Amino acid sequence: MKRISFIIVLAAAMAGCTPKGVDIDIDDGRYTLNISSIPSFPDLPSCNGYMQRDSLVYCTTIPDLACTLTHFTRSGIDAFDTTMYYIDKVKQAFLPRYEIFISNREPERPHDFNPLLQLLIDRGLLVADTTYEPLRLLVVADTVRYHARLAGLQDSDTLDCMCAFNIVDNLRTSYRIPVATPDSLSYYLRVEYRRLADDREGDSLWLVDHGFRLVPDPQGRQMRIITFNRHKGKV
Repeated sequence: MKRISFIIVLAAAMAGCTPKGVDIDIDDGRYTLNISSIPSFPDLPSCNGYMQRDSLVYCTTIPDLACTLTHFTRSGIDAFDTTMYYIDKVKQAFLPRYEIFISNREPERPHDFNPLLQLLIDRGLLVADTTYEPLRLLVVADTVRYHARLAGLQDSDTLDCMCAFNIVDNLRTSYRIPVATPDSLSYYLRVEYRRLADDREGDSLWLVDHGFRLVPDPQGRQMRIITFNRHKGKV
């Protein structure tokens, strides 16, 4: 059993927010998805998303499930990609959570959850709103500052560093900023560790202090932003 990197924490106050009696099956020919009520407040370990060879198990909201499945299809974050998927993380705390089980009939093949996501939309369980906004690029505008900050990191000090793609992911998911990296910037570029979230002014100063800047895309490209929401009145 392989644990997925994210952990979903349920608060006891939210235990009663999942409607009772929900038991929905959706089949796209390859995957079978079951969405069911949480019978009682579960132990935390059972709420962690995890993956087996032919099945996926979650305890989460419908929008969060959809956003997670896009990561499987894309094999993780692509900092060069001009499509981003977004959910309002604050809103997720007020949405009902469900036990979700996905059975995979063809585990030897790479994941493709797009048909399953479309069925969730067709069944009225999921809303996917698409907008287009000007793309911004994360660039190293001050190489002196960047190298000065990098000099403090040791090659073996993996706990105190991250990569440029982590910055892109944080900016997208925390602040809904349509950002990517230019082809000239490796998204494995090492950066001092900082979780960008909940402090926009401080995070902006941190980026400048490390030599980074967000600039308009010189090609004038647009970022496609797909925002997942729960269908009102549905599960």
